[in-house]
Order: sequence, then structure tokens, then C-alpha cells
Amino acid sequence: MKKIIIFPIFLIPWFLGLLIFNIDSSYFNNLNIPFFISSLNKLFIFLTIVYINIAISIHIIYIKHKDIKKTRTYYKLIITNYILNQLSIFCLFTIKDYLLFFLNSITLLVSTLWLYKSIKKLDKIASLFIIIYIIWSFLQTILSISIYLTNP
Repeated sequence: MKKIIIFPIFLIPWFLGLLIFNIDSSYFNNLNIPFFISSLNKLFIFLTIVYINIAISIHIIYIKHKDIKKTRTYYKLIITNYILNQLSIFCLFTIKDYLLFFLNSITLLVSTLWLYKSIKKLDKIASLFIIIYIIWSFLQTILSISIYLTNP
């Protein structure tokens, strides 16, 4: 029972940026964006899938690995990655700074790759749930490049 209660604690924070920052659908729909994210609904669906997978991975590490010395690097990376993830939403939707969104996306991609490497050292199964996050980080980087280059 305790394991089930803990899972939402790992999942809910990933949605904070979507809840706190003003997400203007008309603004997003007026951007020149690549085909793979043609609507805000598609973005929300994909982010929900990604966030669930991240939370599953965190949950696995939390349950299986209690040694803080082994997981110290992992926890630093997951916190850094979380902050970068939330800043992406802030950069694109709140301050509408395309260059900052692009730079943040590149940093997020690198951070996600380091996070994957760290998780794989701890638990191979948990690392599988991060692969979709790597794919999303790569797609977000493409999205950010596209927005930066095609929008005034």
C-alpha cells in the first residue's frame, strides 16, 4: 500500500509547470511548429506519457536503492533535470523567449542523457522508462530549433 501512495508523490510535481504557468493555446497554435506537435492537445498527451514513465523510473529507484552514497549522483541529476524541464514550459509559454527555450532544450537533452546513464548504472529496468524521455527531449530540441528559426 505504501508503494502505491508514494507513486503520485513522484508523478504530480512533473505537472506543476503545466498548472502554474499560463498555457495560452491561441499563442501556441499561432506558432510555426513541426508536424509532430501540431496541437497543444498532442503536446499534453505526450508529456503525460513521458511524465508517467519518469515517475515509474523514480519509483523503481526509490524502492530498490536505499543507499544514499550510490544514489547521490542520480538524485542531483533528477533534480537538475526536473528544474530544466519546468523551465522549458516557462521559457516557451510565460516569457515567450525562443532563444532561451532553444538553449534550455539543448541543456535538457544533455541532462536527460546523463540521467539515463546514471539510472542505467543503478537499475536497467528503471532506465528503460527513461528512453521515452530521451526521445521527447530530442523532439523538444527539434521543436525549439524550429520555433526559434521560423517565428519572429
